[in-house]
Amino acid sequence: MKGPAKGGYPDCGSGRYSQRLEYKDWMEFNLAQRSHKNTLEFLTPTLCMLLVAGITFPWTAVTLGCIYFVARIIFAIGYSTSPELRVPGVVLSTFCVTGLLITSFMSIARMKSSI
Repeated sequence: MKGPAKGGYPDCGSGRYSQRLEYKDWMEFNLAQRSHKNTLEFLTPTLCMLLVAGITFPWTAVTLGCIYFVARIIFAIGYSTSPELRVPGVVLSTFCVTGLLITSFMSIARMKSSI
């Protein structure tokens, strides 16, 4: 076979296309891909908490959501550069997720008490 299968995903970092990369380029690609996958793993629960928190605390949710967005960019740039540089993004995004979790529970409690 000369190329990827029609409609197939050609390479996810360990296949024949990445074997042609220099080690530095391969490492950068894999770090960027891990950063992307990590962001996707946290996206669904974070968006759910953002939605629930935003029902009762809209400005808090908007603020934490914006900070989280910036934190994930900082994480992605830092992790793609060097795994040690991801720490500021991790700390900031963890702070935001914790805040969203707390405000989500507070929002649920407030909605439950108003029923």
